[in-house]
Amino acid sequence: MEVVYKMEKKLSELADLVDFVSEKYDNLVEYQKSTETKIKSLENMNAHLMKCNKALEERVNELEEKDKEKRWN
Repeated sequence: MEVVYKMEKKLSELADLVDFVSEKYDNLVEYQKSTETKIKSLENMNAHLMKCNKALEERVNELEEKDKEKRWN
């Protein structure tokens, strides 16, 4: 009977460990999805800021050219 009791105890411990690992895995999958969403959002924001930066650079270049033309005239 002692062998059966020890086996039942070990099986119970294994079941608890499997539940624990399963919960941790689910948490990791949820965290990964959340992180991927944040990364996509940051990539979109980066693309938008790059477009804004390019437009500002073009505007600054235009203003510098106008300033140079005024100085020459």
